[in-house]
Amino acid sequence: DIISNIDSISRGPIDFAGELSDDYLVSKLELMYYNKQNPSLKNKYKININPSSFTSFYYIFPEGIEIREGVDYEMYFQVFDNDRVNGAKKTISKVFSYYNKTDAEIKEELMKEQNETISNMSKALSKSKKENSDFRKLQEELQKKGEINWNDTQKLEQLLQRQNQYQQLLQKQSNKLKQNLEEQPNLDKLSEKKEDLKKRIEETKKLAEQDKLLKELEELIKKFDKEELQKKLNELTKKNKRNEQSLERILELTKRFYVEQKAVQIQEKLEKLAEDENKL
Repeated sequence: DIISNIDSISRGPIDFAGELSDDYLVSKLELMYYNKQNPSLKNKYKININPSSFTSFYYIFPEGIEIREGVDYEMYFQVFDNDRVNGAKKTISKVFSYYNKTDAEIKEELMKEQNETISNMSKALSKSKKENSDFRKLQEELQKKGEINWNDTQKLEQLLQRQNQYQQLLQKQSNKLKQNLEEQPNLDKLSEKKEDLKKRIEETKKLAEQDKLLKELEELIKKFDKEELQKKLNELTKKNKRNEQSLERILELTKRFYVEQKAVQIQEKLEKLAEDENKL
């Protein structure tokens, strides 16, 4: 029984984990891999296991082997028992497919992902700002009232829930952006800017953490404690404003960084074309 994250990985290493069992003991495990265009030319890689009637393994592809860029690979695992009387028998797993992208394809994919994340962050930030505006209006209304009632608390709870949802969405997009930057190849001209951007994203994520404050607000809402509630609402409003400004700054810097990356990418392509022409 073998499980893998191969279907969710668009690039990079792949995890394989499996459980092997046989009455005659499991003696050997091999990975068979080959170019899909030339399936008759198979390559073999032995995976170390402890021979026993039941064992497990974990393997990260392509650890220990060399694969070429731009090649469509297929692979499967084969396991052998230890039946010395009738001869060792083997069992074969299902076939897995993996396309090893070229550096140019990976760069294009990462740039596309970065652009999509910028767009998604921008949309989520706009919606979050709208929620923050509604939140401030309700806060002002509550301030004018002598006491808060059940309807007020319901409105406030709904706004806090929506606000929390957008904060989680922004956190998710921030994580995606940071991961994307980490996967981007290092460019000498932009390496310092990239590290600065990653640092700012991490700082913004910490600033956006407000679980404790939201829990305190939920408790105060239940108690109908207007004075304490107003203090916490003011605290949350200020925190949201700082978070908005920080995210807007991140978006602005990321957009600039994206444009600079595209410029470097175009320059590299022109240099490659010039080099190819010189060879010709």
